Amino acid sequence: MNDTIAILEEILGEADALIRQHEKDRGISFPHLVVAVTPQGQIVHRSNVSPEALRSFSEDLERVANELTGQCEVDAITNPLTAEPMTLEFMLKRAK
Repeated sequence: MNDTIAILEEILGEADALIRQHEKDRGISFPHLVVAVTPQGQIVHRSNVSPEALRSFSEDLERVANELTGQCEVDAITNPLTAEPMTLEFMLKRAK
């Protein structure tokens, strides 16, 4: 299992570094979170956000999951840096 974690840490570290380099190259900054889960269910992540923003992401991810499963309607999702609402439709369009 430690080998799996080490491999995921290396891969996610590279992905995080690439995101940060692209941000720098383009003169932009945005919150990001890169996550992987081991076969045993352990989470490995890299991000540029605070613990409070991670908590906000978790709430937003729960809303998204509920929307995908039809359990409830998604309210506005907030940007953890600006606290401005972002709708799921807006986020999906930006992801493309």
